Amino acid sequence: MSATSLSALAQTLHSLPDPRSKQGVSHPYHGMLALVLIGLLAEMPYIAQIRRWAQRYWHILRKPLGFKRTKPPVDTDRWKMGCIG
Repeated sequence: MSATSLSALAQTLHSLPDPRSKQGVSHPYHGMLALVLIGLLAEMPYIAQIRRWAQRYWHILRKPLGFKRTKPPVDTDRWKMGCIG
């Protein structure tokens, strides 16, 4: 997936409201949602797989998906819940 396609996906997802409270939010909701969606489309059914993939390709994914942090989300319950509220 090209950087342009990644950016377009993230922009499309911006129309969805972020259901999370602002306290403790460290990664953009729409970027997290895009990571999960791309992972599922790539037949990665587990969050841990998606997280490992994101770590491996973070240098490519970070900017187009709107992440500001230099490190990807970690495999915690907060990361898992980041996309489902």
